[in-house]
Amino acid sequence: MGTEFWWFYDVVAVAAILICVFIAGKKGGTKAVLGLGASVLAVVIGLAVSGSIAGSLYKGTIRSSNIKKLERSMEENAFVNGMKSEMESFGYAITVKDEILVKIFTEGGDIDKELYKYANNINGRVVDEEASFNDNIHAAYAEVIGNIISDNLSKYAAGMAKDKIMKHPETVAELAPMMVAENPRRAANYIANNYIADAYRSVIRLLALVILMVLVLLLGYILIKSYAGGDHDSVVSHLIGGIMGIGLGGVLTFMIALFIRLYVILGSNEMLFFNFEAIDKTYLFKYFYKLVLKL
Repeated sequence: MGTEFWWFYDVVAVAAILICVFIAGKKGGTKAVLGLGASVLAVVIGLAVSGSIAGSLYKGTIRSSNIKKLERSMEENAFVNGMKSEMESFGYAITVKDEILVKIFTEGGDIDKELYKYANNINGRVVDEEASFNDNIHAAYAEVIGNIISDNLSKYAAGMAKDKIMKHPETVAELAPMMVAENPRRAANYIANNYIADAYRSVIRLLALVILMVLVLLLGYILIKSYAGGDHDSVVSHLIGGIMGIGLGGVLTFMIALFIRLYVILGSNEMLFFNFEAIDKTYLFKYFYKLVLKL
């Protein structure tokens, strides 16, 4: 929804660059060069420091809070009940027994093969080709564990967890015995360490990057404003300022992309025209947004 508004992002990017070109050109070459230097320094400092801040904050405070929330959200047999419901919805016309699933998950090992064997034995017939069944069961792992995560944590973290499980479904064989154990603490730890840590570190890093950039830019522009030297009121000075303004506009557009990324993560990727499908259709803004996605 909202992909028809793709042009909005390019309008914003072009407007940001033109405004910066106008302001920097008006101020002259010297202050524009200093402003661009402060902007680049803000980006460099933000990128250099935000990663370690994110790692420390997640490990120090947020991780333990997430583990407690996950423990609360993992009701008794939540994983088993979820997998039972998913398997019965595959269209195989089977009724799954909780106790058999608990036995399979407790023993661990190649649970994909054991679940396939069990599904075939329920009505004494082959329900599906093994590869197709495995695709379904992997999607079920992702859905059930994702729902457990989204009960008390963010949808973004749940979405990233689902992606990780779909890419590495073999990890569920390690997690499954913990999910059916009486104490869910180990399972909560495993999920926090392996499925959602990157999501939270990513959000914290983006927030830290925005805050650091704003602080460095404010400090830089306070110093530039107090700069006693002046520019010669010449065409060359204004021209240099305008050229520097292109770089300043790029930094401003990068910051706008950061804010939009945070808005999408903290809200929803389908919010109005704030979604990646719309951004991907743009000619200019998508390059700034893709830089942010790599952080």
